[in-house]
Amino acid sequence: MEYQQLLQVSKEIILDQMVPVLSRGFGNLVTRFREGAELREYVATNGIEAALDQDSNIFLSLRKSGKEFATNQEKLAERAFGHHFQSQFPDVCVLGEELGLKGKHSKIVCLIDPVDGTSAMIWQAIATALDVQDKPNYPPAFGVSVGFTDERLAVAGVIVELVPNGGELKVGSIWLGCSGQRTQCDGVIVGELIVPQNLSGMQLISTVPEVMFNAFETWGGFQGLLEATEKPPITGQNCIGFMKLLDSGLFIAYEGDLTPIDAAAIVPILVGAGIRVTDRIGQSIVISPHGCDREHTILAGPPALHQEALHAILRGVPAERNTFQKLRNQTCGGYAQKFPQP
Repeated sequence: MEYQQLLQVSKEIILDQMVPVLSRGFGNLVTRFREGAELREYVATNGIEAALDQDSNIFLSLRKSGKEFATNQEKLAERAFGHHFQSQFPDVCVLGEELGLKGKHSKIVCLIDPVDGTSAMIWQAIATALDVQDKPNYPPAFGVSVGFTDERLAVAGVIVELVPNGGELKVGSIWLGCSGQRTQCDGVIVGELIVPQNLSGMQLISTVPEVMFNAFETWGGFQGLLEATEKPPITGQNCIGFMKLLDSGLFIAYEGDLTPIDAAAIVPILVGAGIRVTDRIGQSIVISPHGCDREHTILAGPPALHQEALHAILRGVPAERNTFQKLRNQTCGGYAQKFPQP
């Protein structure tokens, strides 16, 4: 079975079956939020991120365990993917973010997140519904992520960016990565990057560091890297943030609290573009798809900058300068911890 074939079929199913379902769901969210007078008033005073952390009734049906979000349309989209994929590859089991394992355990495993960045999607739905004009330079981003592992190695992945378009979603960029081949973006091979000499002045990508590094030691490592870049991080980007390393003038991404489903597509796409991908101590990423209770931390960047970033993380900061403050509810802007920290 060729990995490229798995990728092409996955891409077709995402575009033909999943995107229409997710787009309708996004439209439903926009309609619901537009009718919420209480939400409009709260957002006007406190902002969207603060609204996402509230236990408002308007978000009640979107909550799943641990205060994370999931929509019914995501579950429908994931179910559609599993049905169509396994009709062509019945011997490959599918492990989904929302519905779990479908099929028997197999050597090759397909791992799917129907929306990597549900909180970002809800943020965008609120912004659309309430016509919020004051948006950050890098608005929250999200997409569909499908990865494949073979004997615990991440061997292939496809990520499809979803972009708000009024009350619907449209497809942005599409990245395909496969073991032993160069990564493609929108059908074009990703070229060599022009890389700065050092981290100084670079912006670090990290979706929600307050949640992902919610322990004294891990926060100290993150703080060390952040100080080396000398700029505030770019947050709320999810899987799309890692893809920004390939073409947007951003060069370092560092995230923790990731499941195998989160990591499976990211790793082969980045590696196929010449990006070095390791954990926080410089070890290669090994994914155990049948052990989704294992947390992954990913540091990614061009080799030279990656090495500098790794040194900054391992060095950290002196204890007296560590600014760590543990969040009581372990949530931030709608994101919540998947793996409890000590």
